[in-house]
Amino acid sequence: MKIINQRGFTALEAVLLVIVLGIMGSAGYLLWHHNHPNIPKTPSVEAPAATPATETSAWTSIHFRDQSFTMKVPDGWILLRSTKDVPEEVFTTLDSRPKPGTKAVVTDSATISTDTPIVSIREDPKKELALSYTDGTPFRTAGLTGTHSQLTTDDSEGQPGKATASVLHEYYFAHKGKGLLVSVTVTKGDTQDDQVVAQLEKALVTLR
Repeated sequence: MKIINQRGFTALEAVLLVIVLGIMGSAGYLLWHHNHPNIPKTPSVEAPAATPATETSAWTSIHFRDQSFTMKVPDGWILLRSTKDVPEEVFTTLDSRPKPGTKAVVTDSATISTDTPIVSIREDPKKELALSYTDGTPFRTAGLTGTHSQLTTDDSEGQPGKATASVLHEYYFAHKGKGLLVSVTVTKGDTQDDQVVAQLEKALVTLR
């Protein structure tokens, strides 16, 4: 006599049904997996953020004839370059007013002059001035470390009621066996003169 479960199936039939369902499930999974291969996901890589162009990136570069120093100068500057017969090459500003978008000009003729602070960029071929600028505050550029010194002078002497003072800024750098002295004198507290100094220091950061 067969043993019948409450649902009307024998124990053997129930076991066979479970096995068949298992086989069908496995076969169905294998068939689906074959038609849908598991393609590994490639991790997304973010492109590095573009470095924004700095204010100095479009400025005009000046080079000393022997390539000992190179730097960029602010837009709007007009510089007089010393002639080749001068042993110490010098760039002197004829106009140091910043004019964004107007390329700096280097000329060999002093045809233009304005009442703006005079910036002097003077080569020191034998580093004769190096010992005079060892006590300044360190000033770092893109490729060099120099010094920054400043001297304040009272200009009101002999001029009653006129309280003015001038500030001499001097920057000295040594590179490739040579030195470079950059200087400018401005009126203390003058906003436009302070802007010239700020632009000059941005230019010096590009010095190599």
